[in-house]
Amino acid sequence: MIPTPDPSVIRGVTPLTHAFVVTDSDVVFQRVVAEPPDAATPVRLGISRNVLTTRLDTLVDGGVLERRPYDDAGRRFDYVLTDKGRSLWPVMTAIRQWDDEWILGEGNEPALLEHRDHGHLTAAQMTCDVCGEALDARAVRAVPSPGGGRIALR
Repeated sequence: MIPTPDPSVIRGVTPLTHAFVVTDSDVVFQRVVAEPPDAATPVRLGISRNVLTTRLDTLVDGGVLERRPYDDAGRRFDYVLTDKGRSLWPVMTAIRQWDDEWILGEGNEPALLEHRDHGHLTAAQMTCDVCGEALDARAVRAVPSPGGGRIALR
């Protein structure tokens, strides 16, 4: 189980850090859950079975995944995203796209996004939920919120 941090200890810790604590590993979250081309196997991920099990357990304990048995004996499981896990998709996709562009370089991406309804390749992009315009760091600014300065953990 992921311990609930003491708010006095985590002041100043970024939301990105919180997301990485919960997801434990982008390899497991991104490759097994967010983009599952086939069954999760330690060999495909380049990690040992016990490491995969630990990481999946962390994601289940963090409420990101739900474990569902898929055999009659209940010894084999599928891992399904929860609402909390699905809400991490834009964050993990943005990080993957940044890595593809700035670290791996064009043409070296391990996976591309295909729009299921239309079959064309696409890139995820942030848009304003009010006007629909594309957003980047120059188009927005942070303003105080009603809960500013307080940390609420659920």
